[in-house]
Amino acid sequence: MSNTKFFRLIALAAALILVMGVLFTGCKPANGDPTAAPSEAPSDTAPASGDPTADPTEKETEEPTAVPTEVDDPELGVLEEGQIFVCDLDFNGTDDEVSYVINEIDEYDSSVTVTIKLNGETFTYDEIHYAYEVNAAVIDCDSNDSRLEVVLCYAHDSDDYDTVAFRVDDDGAIAVHTLFAGFAGMVDGSNSPIIADGRISMMVSHDILATAYLYADYTITSDGFERVSDCFTYPETVEPVKVINEMPISIINEDGTTTDTTLAVDKTVTPIETDAATYVRVITSDGDTAIIHIHFDEESSFIPMIGDNVQHYYLDVLYAD
Repeated sequence: MSNTKFFRLIALAAALILVMGVLFTGCKPANGDPTAAPSEAPSDTAPASGDPTADPTEKETEEPTAVPTEVDDPELGVLEEGQIFVCDLDFNGTDDEVSYVINEIDEYDSSVTVTIKLNGETFTYDEIHYAYEVNAAVIDCDSNDSRLEVVLCYAHDSDDYDTVAFRVDDDGAIAVHTLFAGFAGMVDGSNSPIIADGRISMMVSHDILATAYLYADYTITSDGFERVSDCFTYPETVEPVKVINEMPISIINEDGTTTDTTLAVDKTVTPIETDAATYVRVITSDGDTAIIHIHFDEESSFIPMIGDNVQHYYLDVLYAD
């Protein structure tokens, strides 16, 4: 081999060694740790729970909680007939017991007996008769008052409803409060009252422009049921009511002012909301939003007056039997 070829081979080998050194230097991890594994792209199937052992394709099979509330409290829940529900009604660290049973008296009558064992004492309430469709739950209307509430609603004569609440009063005894003609709105598929932020969604029967169950939110305090909604709202299924005599009404203008006028015979009004004391907001068949001013007197404690006349003087009101 000539000297020229020998030196060319030496130069080529040196060049290859230099290139390999550069390449290996360029593959060094960015974190400076030569032993670190290269980072991986995030997987689309990584479990959201943060548990690396979880199967990302496995769906949860746990049944939804029966109480529709954000509070994850084992002491809150639905009361089933004949079962003892253990909770701490007055937050004193002692377990209390709540239960109810339905007693079939005869073909036409059934009663409900509620039993509460509070701090070793037994309280029994058995004044509910002709009851069916009984629903009950333990709820917490005020997370700051150290009290739970037991709510039981039931149907009785002619599909009327009442709701009874049991609550430990300031003296440590069980106080009973009743909301007549009202019942807690039930969650589909369960017997639990709809409750959120200490409010119970209630339906209360009224005869204002129609016999209908109106919606409002209530809470339960030491004074009993208290409405916390500004007004009652009518269900969307409420029917328009026909005017049968010219009726005084106040049309609400676009600027918020009102114009007093009369609504002609054969026009209709569809009720939207009421405070159940002084007004009903309606939509007329002319498309106007208006106010019907109402009041109650001793002779018409349930039927509102419009001016000097009962409402059915002006309106073809459909009353329930």
